[in-house]
Amino acid sequence: MKTKIKTEKWFIPAILIAFALAISIMAVPAMAQPPEELWNNSFGGPGWDNGFAVQQTSDGGYIIGGCIEPGGGDYSDFWLIKTDPNGNELWNRSFGIVGEHNDKFHSVQQTSEGGYIMVGETAPHHSSPEFSGGYDLWLVKADSNGNELWNKRVEPNRPYQDYGNTVQQTADGGYVIIGSTEYNTHGDYDLWLIKTDSNGNKQWDRTFGGTGFDGWPYCSGQQTTDGGYLLAGYTESYGAGYGNILVIKTDPNGDEEWNKTLGGSDWDWTGDHGTFIQQTSGGGAIVTGGTCSYGDGSGDVWLVKLLPPPYNATVYFEPDDIRLPGYCNTTTVGVWVNTTIAMGSGQLKFNYTYCCANVTKFESNSTNFDAVTYPGSLCAAVLTPGQVKINFATTAPAG
Repeated sequence: MKTKIKTEKWFIPAILIAFALAISIMAVPAMAQPPEELWNNSFGGPGWDNGFAVQQTSDGGYIIGGCIEPGGGDYSDFWLIKTDPNGNELWNRSFGIVGEHNDKFHSVQQTSEGGYIMVGETAPHHSSPEFSGGYDLWLVKADSNGNELWNKRVEPNRPYQDYGNTVQQTADGGYVIIGSTEYNTHGDYDLWLIKTDSNGNKQWDRTFGGTGFDGWPYCSGQQTTDGGYLLAGYTESYGAGYGNILVIKTDPNGDEEWNKTLGGSDWDWTGDHGTFIQQTSGGGAIVTGGTCSYGDGSGDVWLVKLLPPPYNATVYFEPDDIRLPGYCNTTTVGVWVNTTIAMGSGQLKFNYTYCCANVTKFESNSTNFDAVTYPGSLCAAVLTPGQVKINFATTAPAG
């Protein structure tokens, strides 16, 4: 005897719906799982102690820079903490001007010989008779064990606010500091670029800004691959909004090559600590901060990518004065060149060029350059007898 199975009317549609849902779930890409916390450690005493910068060191451990309030008082010192790869403290050192000074830390970097360079600012406590009304930018160098080697105050004891935000060892073994200063003749604060030798002695400095707040309260920067400097800071002097981001590129002597303002008609700002601008591998830059001009909220994280600017170069060649009868006239000057000009990430090679002194014209019978990297134009004009000026300009490559 066969058993008859009764199927409810809703059963088959339900099976089909469940099957469709299962297929749709399998079709959705899996979300990446957030990482699990491996460990965490705390450091400090009874006062208000803060960490403002961290970097992995050459031994696989970490160096932490921040501020400590000795004895829980109302003044602070620089604080350096060295850990092993698991975050266990190996040593800690504090650095402060003798007496009740407020020493405010901002940045640390491990240097090429294994020591540490730190920057911030210092001033006597506001109740001290030594207080002049301003902070001094303060640079401190320590050895690989955190023992102080030297400290320098840049432009000390002037009644202005001078802040040091980031520091980096440069290719020549010296240091570049990016900060802000109240010492100027035209505005509130200026973005401040300082170059020192390996002992922290100032070699030169440059300021950038207008009539408003520039570089204050936060700024950042680094040395670029061409030996110049890339820096960014908050600005109220330039741009369309209440506040924007000012980006500046300089040559190796700190002289401005270009500047660009980022932002909209509302309020846009840089990060408040750390490095928020960095040169990218193609010669451009990446910048981060916050924005009220763009995004969905009252304030959002903002990431901006900048292309490198067009390359420009002016090169002078002494011609061999080779006559080319019949081409233009008897004043035609031939130029033999076997020179390679390094520009950015590529090279431009001039092999043999000639031009006419009496016309605006440039021709080359063998100009060899990378058209992808340098899709630009060539032009030249004879300036004086025996000299040719060649201008080379390109559109910006990606990167």
